[in-house]
Amino acid sequence: MTQQTDRGDKPLMAEPPEVEIAGKTYRLQRLSYPDSARLARMLVIGKQQARLELLPLLTSGNPLAQTEAFASVLMAAFGFAEQDTMAFLARVLGVEIGDIRDPERFPISSLPAVFRAVGEHPDLQAFFVQVQQIATPRDETESSESSIPTVPSSEPSTS
Repeated sequence: MTQQTDRGDKPLMAEPPEVEIAGKTYRLQRLSYPDSARLARMLVIGKQQARLELLPLLTSGNPLAQTEAFASVLMAAFGFAEQDTMAFLARVLGVEIGDIRDPERFPISSLPAVFRAVGEHPDLQAFFVQVQQIATPRDETESSESSIPTVPSSEPSTS
């Protein structure tokens, strides 16, 4: 069905997942920065609505748990972020937003499968890996010296 890729350059090489809706197969588009803004809004709203502690679920390192958590959060957000969700789904499915509103092409029963397919997307899985790395505290040996680069002062030294 889909490849589980979440590290290094694999998302660049992996095929995005496909989802079958009303007898037609759609290959999901690659995810991009504008998608991340919509996803962030939807995840925040979904987290609030589902009352979930989201970060541990999305950064668990378990692709199946991440996919299911993602799909659940998007379902919870859907009613509160309808425009963002519809625009995001239309773009990722490669259709116009008007198409996604057509119940003959996109019946309501297909929504969970679409959310799961997006959750399986190699770009999203790679994003979760990166978020996990940011959210995981560094060990003390790495943080003993400041990892923040310093910029030399342009002012002359008085010593």
